[in-house]
Parts: sequence; structure tokens; C-alpha cells
Amino acid sequence: MSARLHRILILASLLLLGAVTAFAHYHFVHYRSLEPPFDPVRERFDLTKLVDNTVRYYISANGPEVLVPGDSEAAMFSQIRRAVAVWNDVPASTLRIAFGGVADADTPQVTPGIDIIFSDEIPPGVAALGGPTARSEMVVRGEDAFVPITRAMVILKRDFTTSRPLSSASDTFFMTMVHEVGHALGLQHTFTSSVMSTGLTRATTKAKPLAADDIAALALLYPSREFEQTTGAIAGRVVLGDNGVHLASVVALSPQGGAISTLSNPDGTYRIEGVPEGQYYIYVHPLPPPVYGQTSRADIVLPVGPDGVPVEAKDYFDTQFFPGTRSLEAAETVAVTGGGQVDGIDFFVNRRGVPSLHTVSTYSFPGNVEVPSAYLSLDTTRRFLVAYGFGLTANGKPAPGLNASVIGGSAFIPGGGLQPYAPDTRFVQMNFEFNPFSGTGSRHLLFSTPNDIYVLPAGLQLSPLAPPTIETVGKTVDEDGREVAVVTGQRISSASRILFDGVEAEFVSEIGEGQLLVRPPAAPGGHRAAVVALNPDGQTSWFLDGKSIPFYDYDEHEAASFSVTPAILPAGVEGMVQIRGVNTGFVRGRTELGIGSSDIVVRDFLVLDPTTILANVAVAHSAAESTASMTAVTGIETVVQPHIFRAAPPEANKPSLHSPAYDQRTGRVGAFIGKTAFVRVTSLPADITPESVALTLSGKPAEIVSIAGDRLTFKAPVDLKAGPVVARLTASGMKVEPLLLRFAVAPPSILTAHTQDGAAISVENPAHPGEKVQLRVADLGADDDDVTADRVTISVYGIEHEVTKLIVTGGKPVVRIVQFFLGTSIRPGEAVSVTVSIDGRRSEPFPIVVAE
Repeated sequence: MSARLHRILILASLLLLGAVTAFAHYHFVHYRSLEPPFDPVRERFDLTKLVDNTVRYYISANGPEVLVPGDSEAAMFSQIRRAVAVWNDVPASTLRIAFGGVADADTPQVTPGIDIIFSDEIPPGVAALGGPTARSEMVVRGEDAFVPITRAMVILKRDFTTSRPLSSASDTFFMTMVHEVGHALGLQHTFTSSVMSTGLTRATTKAKPLAADDIAALALLYPSREFEQTTGAIAGRVVLGDNGVHLASVVALSPQGGAISTLSNPDGTYRIEGVPEGQYYIYVHPLPPPVYGQTSRADIVLPVGPDGVPVEAKDYFDTQFFPGTRSLEAAETVAVTGGGQVDGIDFFVNRRGVPSLHTVSTYSFPGNVEVPSAYLSLDTTRRFLVAYGFGLTANGKPAPGLNASVIGGSAFIPGGGLQPYAPDTRFVQMNFEFNPFSGTGSRHLLFSTPNDIYVLPAGLQLSPLAPPTIETVGKTVDEDGREVAVVTGQRISSASRILFDGVEAEFVSEIGEGQLLVRPPAAPGGHRAAVVALNPDGQTSWFLDGKSIPFYDYDEHEAASFSVTPAILPAGVEGMVQIRGVNTGFVRGRTELGIGSSDIVVRDFLVLDPTTILANVAVAHSAAESTASMTAVTGIETVVQPHIFRAAPPEANKPSLHSPAYDQRTGRVGAFIGKTAFVRVTSLPADITPESVALTLSGKPAEIVSIAGDRLTFKAPVDLKAGPVVARLTASGMKVEPLLLRFAVAPPSILTAHTQDGAAISVENPAHPGEKVQLRVADLGADDDDVTADRVTISVYGIEHEVTKLIVTGGKPVVRIVQFFLGTSIRPGEAVSVTVSIDGRRSEPFPIVVAE
């Protein structure tokens, strides 16, 4: 192990060792001043330094050394990829996370990225660590300030058979990976039972890995416009005597199951952001004392001031609901609306000693496997949970005066429902009864003693059925002679997702109750895959099958390999390469491709057939001369060609095309057939003119419109086919590396809107609810396309309207008049948005004025 890696491991251990509790909204924080008003500066990746807003992760070529029986490196890598994909699929975030490939430790990398490595230096009892490992100086862009993460790391142990053996197929391994990747993206822990809680209070599962707090936490670092418009905020202050309380935890708790949290600033001010619309209880509680070897309260990474010195939490205080009560009955709820903020939610707390009641975990036992997400099914006789935590028991019995209740209804704990858990009286057994019309989903638990209260968000999960279980996994062929698997079990259906290791099998059909036909994902020859079912309610078959997991055995086949042409590109250049495989099974939409360096990235690729891929590879300007491995993943099968691709020194004055193509009208990614688009071209000669440039798209010449700076504007041929095309550019006689560019059929475009008398809609001539409206629309279809009204949908303010008539006007290209009656429920306004859709293509919103 290199000295640099050793130092990184030590740093990561100091940051995250034994972490139990902190806050997803409380990211890694810096303060520019220790005087109010406080404005937390968070650590995050700088999207401007990433290709396509995408941070890529790299799995070390030095993989695990010892695995539990039945496990394999291919299986573990598939679980890692699935865990990372959880964060990539958050629509409220603009950050994308992609597989960069299997990487060698000696490959130099400058562009930000995430490394997933395996080490013998993981502390005993810890499966993984994660977090930022390198940062650059604070960046200030207008009102936006942040500390850029330049490198992050997830470290896994190398021997999975020692100190709590762990299978990569287990829910525990998967949730640990999701959790540690969250750290690498800039998130700390949480008390909201989300994935960013540790296993002590986590209530998410492999089937539902993220909670509301996780989504809000990531979106706050990388917010989408929709996230900012559809969520609200709650703000106030936590005060003890004459002073604000630093690092007080403030939680917005929805009776329907969600929880969003934050920590207060040094002056006690706080702001919970990213809160979905709804009613919330608000409560505040102190960070708990260190437990289980932690080095600080809640074992969070403390914020640092401008001098780099950590700013610690000082006071313990009483937990209370707003407006200052320990009783849920006396608590008030707060209404949150999208885009709004609720102010003045202040807490005036009292100093106290170390809390006696804290860090509570709940478990259920639907079978012989303990389930830390605490699921109870309404159809079971096992209507109890087991709770463990500080202050719950004394002398082998529930602590004197201990009470527990459910926040959110549907279940309740009857009198005498708390009792010692017979197998181990350090635990409390909690017996539940259900209401006749009990709902399902997360419910919060409230524990109380005569001098303390403790809230455990999502401490109980209610489900209508018991977990799924898989009894057998057989092998057969379909009518086309293709291999399929017969999965037989209980409480599995077409809504279940069947995983082979970390890859979802393709659903074929449901052939009977509890019996599914699925197509297994590709895998190495002779591979043995663990099979797990995930159900929509969040339960997995691991809950019942964890001690005897079913496997699927693949037939033997020859090992796969591939070659790359060209296998070298200069720094600063993007070009198309061809990958030729031997014994490969590349599948469009199911194959991933990566190069093991964040300075050499695959921007786009096209699978032509099971043995051929065309790929755009971009080499960063800052890339050092080096070689990197290339990885192709299809299903479970990972094919690595070591040191196959080379980044060469930059070549002066070598022009380069850069994907993607952009629509000229909107400036957005995505070019359209027959429309004007532009693409970036670097290092063009200073005296270049449109006449000295030739561009072909799949062999068809494109009309060059203009060249300005690094922007080449052109008109795409009208006879292109939708999808990827090969672009070839010649500039002043120099041939440029070819690229894949994608083109689509243009969406409809609303040109004008008119009232039923034919006059343009305006403030002076608004549309009236109930009256006919006419839209002049281009690109509803080709000029010779017989578009019918039933294919067209009108949406006004999100409400669909039926098209009553379509009229084709003269001229080329064809413009069509679309008529509809404006709904009587449409609210008035001067910018009511209207869109037109056909065959899944939707126009840009067009504003119209609607009268009262």
C-alpha cells in the first residue's frame, strides 16, 4: 500500500470511524465568519469541473481477497454498481453518478472522482468507510459559495469472512454501500432513520433505499429547478437562556411517515430546506453523547470556522415539540407549501445533563432473520418489535415509567404492551395491535420516561403482507430457445423485482400464483448468482431467506475479451473508438462502458451488436500521458482489458469535435432532424470560414450556417434517421476525429395562440374558460403525415384538454391549427402555460393570458 493511500485511509478513519448519528442536511460545513448571520458553506463536487455534470466512480483492480462461501468478485461489483445507481436516480438532483470502470492504482487522475478501494486497514467490526478525501479552496460565485470536493473515497475491507462475516447479496452490504457513497457525495449521518443513518436506526431497505431526508440532502447540494419550486422550508431559532444553541437537531416529522432534519448554527438559527408540501410536527433534540467507541457527540465531523478550528456543540437540553411541549397532544403542526418558508418556529429549551434516553433501535422477526427496518405485516401473528437503546431497560425490565406510542395512527401499543424480551432482557418487546382499517407505510415511535422523551422516525413499518420468499429457482428455455429462469416462491408477482446478485432480471411473464418467468442477466461462465426478490412495499426476500439464500448456476462459456481502435487520443481531444469483442454479449441499454481514469471518460456509446460498440471517448486537457484500463459490463459479467487505452500528450492546433449536439433555438442538449443545431469544435484555425468546413452526418452533408468561437452551427439533413449518427468533420483540409451525435424528431412548437374569433391572445384579448382556443403548431408531424386529433394532447396548467379539431394550413413546412375548449377550472393568470404533445414528444410551454 502506498504512503499516500495510507494517509488517506487514516484521514477517512478519523472522519468516519464508528459514526452513528448526525445529519444529512448537516453536510460537511465551513463558516466564513463566527459572527451572525451564519451562512453554512457546504462541501460538494463542482459541476463545472465534471463532464456532463457527472462524477464517475472507479472500482479498484485490487479487489477483495476473501469472500464468504458462494460470493464472488463479480457479484460484489454488481452490488456496488446497483448501490451507486441509487444516488444517480434522484430526480431532484442535477448531479449524475456513473461507472468509470475498474482502475489501477498507478493511473494518474486530475479530474474529480470517487475511488472504491479494498484495504486491510479497516477497523475491526467495520465493513466500510467513506467520505471526501481531497478538497480545493472555497469557491464563491455570486451568492453561491461552496468548498469543492476534488476526490472522495469508499473503502471496503478485503476479508469479508472475519469480524461479522458479510455476503454481498445481503441487505446489510447493500445498504452500507449506499450509505458510504452518500458520504462520498458530501452527506453526513442523520437521526431520521434514512439511509444516511447507520444500521442502528436505519429504516430503509434494498427495495426502498432512500428516504425523504436522503433525497433532500443530495438535492440541497445539487438542486434541480423543480426541487426548489416544489419543496418548502422551515426556519427558526433554538435558544437556551440568552444564547443560541449550536448543533441542535431540528426535525420536521410528517404523520404520514416522512422526516426532514437539520442542525442549528452557532447562534441557534436553523433552516430545514427541501421539505415536501404537507403538515409537520417540529421537534428539537440534542446530539447524543458518544457511544460504541465514538470520539465525539454523535460522532459527526464538526463544522470549522474561518481559522479551520472545529466549532463544537456545548449544551445538552430537553427534547421538545413545537411550541415547547413534551406532549404530542399539545404539539402544533406546521403547514409547508412548495416554494414557501415558514418562519418563527422557535424553541426555548432548558439545560439538562446527558440524556438518559437515546440511540434506540427497533427490529422485527418475520422469520429467523432480524430485520432492522422493523417491518410488521397486518396478516401476521408476530405483532411485536424488539427495541434496544440507552435508557429503555433497568434490571432486566423496561425502565420505570417507560411508555411508547405510535405517531401517525394505524397501530397502537395496548396496556402492558411493553415487556422484557425473553431471549435477552436487555431488549424490550413491544406488542402492537392494529386498527380495523389500518393503513400501511412508515410510522414514528415516541418513547418517554418521567424525565425524558425520544422520537424514533420510521421506527415501525406497516405492510399488508409478510415479506416475499423464494423457494426454488429453476432453469428452462422459452419458445425461441433462449434461457429463462423459473422463480417460485410466496408473495412474489409481476410487481416484484428479481435480482440476480445486483442486477435485475428481465420480467417475462407470471405463469401462476407465486411463479415468475424471468430472463437472467448475463454473467461469467459457471457463475453462481444469489437470487433476491424486492417488493414494492419495501420488503425483500432476504428478510426470510437470509440464512438460506437461493442461487442460480450459469452454464460454462468461454471468457470474454475485447480490443479498441484507435487505442490512443491526445489530451484535449474527443473521438469515436470502435470496440470489438470476442465471446462478448453486449446489449443495448444494458451494457456499461468505462475507462479507469477520471481524465479519460466515455461520454456516449452505441451497441451495434453483441460484439461491437462505437464510443465517444474524451481526454481532458489536463490529462497526463498515461495508460488506463477499459471495462465493459453487461449484467453481472465484468470484462476488463488492463492498460488498453492511452492518453497522449496534447497536439497543438489539432481540431476536435465535442459531443453532444445542442438545439440552436433553446440552447439545450439535443439536436433535431431538419433543424438548426450547434456543436463545440476546439482548436479551429483562426481564419476558418464556413466555406472551408465540411460536415457529414451518417454520410449526409449538413449545411454549415456559421462559425463563432468554438461554436459550429449547422442545419441537420431532413432525411436523417432518429438516433445516433456518425459525424465527420473536415476543417481547412484537416480531418477531425469522428464522433457519435444524437438526433431526434423535433417536438411540436406552438407559434401563436388565438381566441375563437381569430384574434391573438393578449392582456387586452384574454382567453376565457369554456371558450374555444386555437393554437398554430409546427412540427406535429412530417408534411405528409396524416396527424389525427386523437394522437394530440393539450395540457393547460397541468390539466389535459381534448383536441376538438385539427386543420392543416398551406405552406412548407406544414403548420397545423389545433382547436380545443379551455377548461372552466383553469385559474386566471397572465402566464398560464400550454403544451402540445404527440407520440411522447412535448412542446415547450407557451404562455397565454386567461381572464377571470
